Amino acid sequence: MDPTVSPHVVLAIPALKGFTGVGGGKRKKIDISNMDSAGYNEITGGRADPPEASGEIVLKKTLAGHQALKKLFEAQAAGSIGNLEVFVGDGDATNAPTIVAGHLVAP
Repeated sequence: MDPTVSPHVVLAIPALKGFTGVGGGKRKKIDISNMDSAGYNEITGGRADPPEASGEIVLKKTLAGHQALKKLFEAQAAGSIGNLEVFVGDGDATNAPTIVAGHLVAP
């Protein structure tokens, strides 16, 4: 999503390759066992690590999506915009994701 324009727009970025880590980390297990536990260990779910995705893009400088993505990364590195909101998905390219109140809503 391009936050540098208003209203925000969805950018189609073709030629993605080998993305991993999409969706965040696994929740930690917290042992809450105590002397009042009913004879078994009690485990509860903790917090998950924030998502950190990585991957590659087969760069094609003639594609508008790649040109726009490069400008966004440059703007973020320069400090002129904050964090980028990214949705990685696939589809039949007939329905774009929806933007509600400036946030991306997955299809």
